[in-house]
Amino acid sequence: MQPYFLHFGILSLSDDILALIFENLLLERDGYARVTPEHCISHVCRRFRSVSLGLPKLWSHVTNNMSRKWVAINLLRSKSAGLAVSIHSNTWRRSIARFAQQVIPHARRWQSFRLMTLELRTTYRTFSQKLEKQFASLTLPALTFFEMSLEALTDPDMDFDNTNFDDFEFYKSWDMPKLRHVNMTHHIPPNAIRGSKTVTSFTFTNHWTSGELDIQKLMDFLSSLDNLTELSLELTGYANNDAGLADRIVLPKVESFELTTVFPEALEVMMTSVWMPALTKLSIDVSEDDQLPMRKWLDLISTKGCPSVKDFTFIHQDYTHCAFDLCTIFEKFPNMQNLSLDTPNSFASTAVYSLPLPPFRSLSLTHKSGINLLLMDGLTDYFSYNIKNLSIQYFYF
Repeated sequence: MQPYFLHFGILSLSDDILALIFENLLLERDGYARVTPEHCISHVCRRFRSVSLGLPKLWSHVTNNMSRKWVAINLLRSKSAGLAVSIHSNTWRRSIARFAQQVIPHARRWQSFRLMTLELRTTYRTFSQKLEKQFASLTLPALTFFEMSLEALTDPDMDFDNTNFDDFEFYKSWDMPKLRHVNMTHHIPPNAIRGSKTVTSFTFTNHWTSGELDIQKLMDFLSSLDNLTELSLELTGYANNDAGLADRIVLPKVESFELTTVFPEALEVMMTSVWMPALTKLSIDVSEDDQLPMRKWLDLISTKGCPSVKDFTFIHQDYTHCAFDLCTIFEKFPNMQNLSLDTPNSFASTAVYSLPLPPFRSLSLTHKSGINLLLMDGLTDYFSYNIKNLSIQYFYF
């Protein structure tokens, strides 16, 4: 049957369709692999090679995990396409200096830069010093994406929990006039980096629990992002060191805010210390918390800093099977149009029947079967009757 599938399958596809398939391989790329997809498909057959060589974007990814030969080949075959440059700490003894010598002459083509640490087998100071030496003072006119994930650092000379990631500021003098998206894990950028004024999206993740997070430094950096529109924080290792916070900061253009945490203090600080007057989409994920009832979390939400929210998502696993009052949500978000509650172990209070409803367009409820089903069914019937053209999604499990 193999000839049949070849004839009516891959051989029947046009070169344009084949090119789209190859370009989708970029989405599946493993940055830690030494053999990359473009190198594999270019050795399948003459046709695959011809199509792949005609796609400069397919060859635009370079990483220090690749041999010098393959880095040079990708730089050549990518022609004038924008480059995705990645540095990984598990380098198999590949020289960062040699990699820098190859990619820095093409700095004007860099569109994205990623630094990923995994199984780092040297001290973090040594690693950061290498980066500072090789990648200081770059001019990157096309760079739009910057990511730095400081995970799994192994420093034999220091306590893991007391690692100071401020040393990883090798990029602070980079000229990045088109920087738009910044993703950071366990590292808060200094508020003086060149390019912060153009950033529109910022994601920050902190997993550890023994004082690593400097909440004031985070607030200072956020306040420097004049054009920020999307903010995502995962503070599952939040440290309660906010006693000395300065006055509330203003993020005038933020339209979307996502917070994932298990600490009530983190939610309270973001609700009381950050003013987001343009916010329309708010998502709060406390699904890893198994201590605080849902209604307690809802009480911490303040809308003084975000009065214009229209889309509200709340995710929580309340194993106490407590009731929560929908009136609390409606009162906080009177302009809400889309509500999503992924709270399978909680159920809504009937007090909602006496409250004016916000201008709903869609309602999504996730509920555990067997818990107050009549009450939840009654709520959805009530919503459907009082709101025209309401879209309701109701999930049981």
